[in-house]
Amino acid sequence: MSNQFPSGPGSGFPQAPAGIYCPKCNSKNLQATVETDTKVSGGQGFSGGKGCLGFLMFGPLGLLCGSCGNKKATATTTNKNFYVCMDCGNKFRNPVEAIEEATNAQRTGHAMGVFMVVLAVLCFIVLIALSAGIGWSLASVIFLILGLICAVLAPILLVAAKKAKAELDTLQALYPHIVSGH
Repeated sequence: MSNQFPSGPGSGFPQAPAGIYCPKCNSKNLQATVETDTKVSGGQGFSGGKGCLGFLMFGPLGLLCGSCGNKKATATTTNKNFYVCMDCGNKFRNPVEAIEEATNAQRTGHAMGVFMVVLAVLCFIVLIALSAGIGWSLASVIFLILGLICAVLAPILLVAAKKAKAELDTLQALYPHIVSGH
């Protein structure tokens, strides 16, 4: 495929930083692109129930109660940087960002998994102490449920950490010079 979009100084297209290349064909003929993801949460409109209750209590002005207590809408925007190879068409994440993201995911998943294991053990110890001393009570049931939840979440988080580690190892093998630069 020919170079349809020139990159570099004077072309109007940003050139990929030194050391970044297409993992599929090893080309350095790359074009940077950004994907933006926007999520809107909150922001309910008029509440008919509040408006009717306000009308019954305060008359026509009570209809304004329907708009009381509404949260403002919040928008969260996330940008992810990608490169598109102009030779083979492969689209891939910016390796620097991908390495940072995989490192954070591995650390967080591992720490949370270990925390859940410790919390599950503590819950079962408290459960044994409570059930031995006073028999089964509401507190014993709560600690049993909490311990079971932690025991289920721990391996899920540890597997997620292991997947993040595998992704990180792949990225480090592809871009060893980027990893050593951090």
